[in-house]
Amino acid sequence: DLIHKIFPQARFIHILRDPFDAGISLLEKYQKREAHIDIGFAAYNWVRRIQDAQAPGARLGRARYLELRYEALVRDPEKEIRNVCAFLGEEFVPAMRVHHDTAQQHVPQDSYFFANVRNPIDTGSLGRGRRALSVEDRRVIQRVAGPLMLALGYPLDDLGSMSPAEEARFQFLRAKYRLLQAGRRFATTLGLLPPI
Repeated sequence: DLIHKIFPQARFIHILRDPFDAGISLLEKYQKREAHIDIGFAAYNWVRRIQDAQAPGARLGRARYLELRYEALVRDPEKEIRNVCAFLGEEFVPAMRVHHDTAQQHVPQDSYFFANVRNPIDTGSLGRGRRALSVEDRRVIQRVAGPLMLALGYPLDDLGSMSPAEEARFQFLRAKYRLLQAGRRFATTLGLLPPI
């Protein structure tokens, strides 16, 4: 809403990704650097961020808000890039299919955040979270994100029930996330942190 208020003609592209794949990616990128990031954070953050984008997206309508599936993008990049261009009113340029050629010239190899744009698009990360995360971690994600996963058409895995120890861990992760979010909201109210 704030970005739309500042730039009323802006168009928004919201990329959705399977929560297991998004979760493992988040953990690998940030867990060692930021102590608050754990599997519970990954699950709750996935739900919160999607809901926080979809609500204003629904108000903006299809002319201003586009949802794009990460999975579709990596499986058929040209088709999805053409859809994005049509949404933006831009001409598709074949060089868009080989973004990595330009990135290799302008993005340093050791770029912490953007090193992956130096590589061609591939499907190697699809399903990685379902393969690499432990069953216990997948149970946490699915318990938090299950209803939204179903609403978005992401399949649920048959993971069985949480053990008493897993349930205790889940309750701890949920309490930790809620406490962190309350702290962030308070710090944002004081102007100490930007809204996210």
